[in-house]
Amino acid sequence: MALMKSLFELRRVNKTDDDEVEEGLMQATLRDPADKAASLQEKHASIAGIQAPIEDLGGTRHATNCIYGRVLQVIERKIHLVERVENRTQALVKAQADRVEISRKLVQGSLQEPPKDLMGIKRFIANLTHPGGNPADANKSDFEAFASSFKLPGDHFLLERLRVMSKEVSEWWLKETLRVAETGVNLDVLDRVAAVALGCGGVTADHPVLLQALMFCARNMKNDFKDFQDPNGVWPRSPPIGKANLTADRIERAINPIMKHATATPGVKKMLEEASTICKELRQMEGVWKRMLGRQKRLSQQASVR
Repeated sequence: MALMKSLFELRRVNKTDDDEVEEGLMQATLRDPADKAASLQEKHASIAGIQAPIEDLGGTRHATNCIYGRVLQVIERKIHLVERVENRTQALVKAQADRVEISRKLVQGSLQEPPKDLMGIKRFIANLTHPGGNPADANKSDFEAFASSFKLPGDHFLLERLRVMSKEVSEWWLKETLRVAETGVNLDVLDRVAAVALGCGGVTADHPVLLQALMFCARNMKNDFKDFQDPNGVWPRSPPIGKANLTADRIERAINPIMKHATATPGVKKMLEEASTICKELRQMEGVWKRMLGRQKRLSQQASVR
């Protein structure tokens, strides 16, 4: 009698017959886009609390108990997934709260890489989104495999909230990248700051603002050689042989991937063309240096012979 009463109480959790459980509580849990870890834990505790006396009374293998055991597996798995998203979101919020200090350290070089909590958001969301649609519609013939591998529905509010948040974080770092570029930093410094905007997943490398920041750096790097741009060799000191070519190489490494995927808008094309022109001018400058220094060396040797 006690066993039957406990089984009855268990059925009341879902208010349905055993055969309808998978279409009821289990499917609802899998499909729900609005649950949180706390609400799932309450649901889990409710079912587990009723299951305990059933097992004590020898009803472990009863159909009702077995079916609700499966429901618990689904709830446990979803709790794990939801907690991961909640924790990742909290970590992102905490890291972004220190954004000004992080940017300062990236610029100074005391921080060579962005904090990991600001990176990989897009990949994280993809890894926790169930492939092929809602997990409620997935094949569950191998239930153990399914219960240990399903992911969250793509429209789950926690994933949506994290997407919105990552976009907002990326946009802040996008503006910060441009601000830092305008201060005259080199490309290595710019890369460290831009890595956050890119790593958070809200923007792509061909974003116009990132290209604008890149152009600031390219112009600044060319301007570093302004004292050595006289084609007649009137320079305050010997030119830094090799550095103009290295600078051109560095700029090209930055723009080449962008040129392959850049949106063909007039503004983007103009900036990429300017970057290519700067690289060409730097290489021509390097050539002039080498020719003029070679000529000076020959004249010096001729004068010593005389």
